[in-house]
Amino acid sequence: MCTIAAHPPPYLCAKHLNSLQMENSLILSSRVIKSIKSLPVADRGAISSAITAEYILGDDPSYMLTPFQSMLYSMIKWYVEHDNAHLQRGEPLE
Repeated sequence: MCTIAAHPPPYLCAKHLNSLQMENSLILSSRVIKSIKSLPVADRGAISSAITAEYILGDDPSYMLTPFQSMLYSMIKWYVEHDNAHLQRGEPLE
C-alpha cells in the first residue's frame, strides 16, 4: 500500500503521481532564467511574481508592474511562450 506519508517525494506511487500531474506543463528555459537573473533585484522579484500570477494562479499580473517592468515582462513572457511552443512541437530550443 502506498501513502504519501510513507513515501515522500519523489518516491510517490503511480496512484498519487497521477493525481499530482498538471494538465499543462510550463518550461522555464535557461534563456528565461538567465534573463530574470540578470535583472535588478527589485525587477527580478516583480517579474517572478508576475510569471507566477499569470501561469500558475491564472491572474492578470499587469496591476503589479510598473510600465518599465511591464515591458520587461512582455519580453520574458514572449520567451516563455516561444520556448514552450518549440518544445511542444518537439523542436530544440535555439
